[in-house]
Amino acid sequence: MRAAAQGAARATPIPWVAPVTAIPIYLACRIQRVESVPGKIFVSHAVADRKLAKAFVAFLHETFGVPADDVFCSSLPDNGIPLTEDFNTYIKDEIKGPALVIILMTEAYLERHFCLMELGAAWATDAKALAIVVPPVPFATVTNTLGLKQAWDITDYSGHNKLRTLLHAAITPEKRGADTWDEKRKAWKAALPALLKKLPGATKVDKAVHQSALTRVETLEAQVADLEGQLERAEERNTKLEKLKDAEAVKALNKDMGDTSAEDTFEQLLEDVRDARPDKISDRVFLHMVLDHYGKAGSIDRDDYEEFQRAGQYNLFDSDGEPTWGGKLAPLARALRALDKFLVSFDGAAFAETQGDTPMDSDDREFWEHHLNL
Repeated sequence: MRAAAQGAARATPIPWVAPVTAIPIYLACRIQRVESVPGKIFVSHAVADRKLAKAFVAFLHETFGVPADDVFCSSLPDNGIPLTEDFNTYIKDEIKGPALVIILMTEAYLERHFCLMELGAAWATDAKALAIVVPPVPFATVTNTLGLKQAWDITDYSGHNKLRTLLHAAITPEKRGADTWDEKRKAWKAALPALLKKLPGATKVDKAVHQSALTRVETLEAQVADLEGQLERAEERNTKLEKLKDAEAVKALNKDMGDTSAEDTFEQLLEDVRDARPDKISDRVFLHMVLDHYGKAGSIDRDDYEEFQRAGQYNLFDSDGEPTWGGKLAPLARALRALDKFLVSFDGAAFAETQGDTPMDSDDREFWEHHLNL
């Protein structure tokens, strides 16, 4: 009766499948395919994770009613390998035909060769296997090992009902009341974070991760060298400032050492725009050129036609009446771009916020009327 009941339960489909491409694992030994032995759950785990394995087996028993005799877990005295038995042979025989293989897939598990052999055996014999992914192991690891198999994130507490269905399809459970079910689930949820925190973790890193870390170290070393250079220059500057009393001399020193305020930078960039202004053109023509840089020039007023015609004669406008930004106006274009870049920088934006009602948007005509009196 028990075997028939279990067979019927196992026939029930478990909607817990991730459809991905299976990638075989290298098998260190050949495992013969045999029929499943009813009522046996094999818990595959790393010895380093035995505390988690012990707690998990207790969770299976107390919460889901899995009989103690129906679980094989090598780290537990009552559920492991009997005295005098050969370890390798006993493990190989146990994993040949369990009703369910549960894999505690931790970082330590994925680094242990014997664990991977157990994993390979489960794959090779087509055993019903549940991979329990233990963070920080990525869930995609299941797809790279077991392929089309069931999987569960150990921190997904909403999956307990599906887990119970899967377990009860493999064994004949002991009776557990609703109150016990709820109480034990809550206790497991409360205890799990501390268990996971104490796991040994990985001792190796992926090559790409290692290379990324090296690159990060090189970047930080370069930043440290830069900061040391800045500190050295600051000390030199302070030494020289102690000898100066004239404000103009201080300003000249700051400029010489590349240590200028945001206000000084802004004023210098405006001066660069003034210096880049072509000779022999009116303010109206120059303002038109500046606004054209921002796509806001508009049409030329009939009254200004002669001024623009004169500017065209100096090759400042092409035959279509467009400013020649690739020609004589290239210096002006560079000066405007430099000013724009400063105003959107952290220092420039912070400086602009201190200017109150003063126009500080360079794509606004009022900005140029105010700062260059155009």
